[in-house]
Amino acid sequence: MTTAPVLVPLQRTISDPDIPALRRVTGPLTRLMRRLVRVEWNGLEHLHGGGMVAAANHISYADFLSLGHFALAAGRWPHFLGKESLFRIPIIGRVVTSCEQIPVHRGSSRAAEALSSAVAAVQQGKLVLLYPEGTVTRDPEQWPMTGRHGAVRMALEAGCPLVPVGQWGAQDFMPGPRPSLPRPLPRKTFRVMAGAPVDLDDYRGEPMTSALLSEATAKLMARISELVGILRESEPPAEPFSPR
Repeated sequence: MTTAPVLVPLQRTISDPDIPALRRVTGPLTRLMRRLVRVEWNGLEHLHGGGMVAAANHISYADFLSLGHFALAAGRWPHFLGKESLFRIPIIGRVVTSCEQIPVHRGSSRAAEALSSAVAAVQQGKLVLLYPEGTVTRDPEQWPMTGRHGAVRMALEAGCPLVPVGQWGAQDFMPGPRPSLPRPLPRKTFRVMAGAPVDLDDYRGEPMTSALLSEATAKLMARISELVGILRESEPPAEPFSPR
């Protein structure tokens, strides 16, 4: 068992190469988060280093704040994959674009662009964050569901580490699975824990068949569920919920 999460002081600088405009965002963001919620972090060291993919469970429409805050605390600038429709919203679209987030064009001829952009970002030494479930969990007990293949495919194509991340607490701040109003009072605690990279050595260099991607993704989701179980002090279900 991994030790319980501990509070870690936020680093003041971002080690990733970026543009000055991005650095100006981090101060107000972290100050806001510190006022709104408490945080408990564990495993920040697993986000240190060069390009990598980090995959987390999705429990709330607010948990990107928790996960992004965690990445900043590790000294990394987070590059999220997000729905393309978000990039077309006035003001918000300009912000996420200027912050180098990656749009996902689902169900269109441009769907593969997100994968290519994410792989390119990783190869440039950046941290790419995504939710393998593809949506806020529909599991009745809010455990991680089955995952899509994107995270594993990115890590294999980029030849980079695939870091599992578990999070808990954001669902109390903004309950899902649909968007809702924030509930900041009483003050909530966001817990995030990163684990050691998933061992993908058996899959590297092999043809990326659906069976291979499904097996590796199941391995990833099991690791994420283990981390969530530690944060919740509970055993995850033997089989993940499938929204399909």
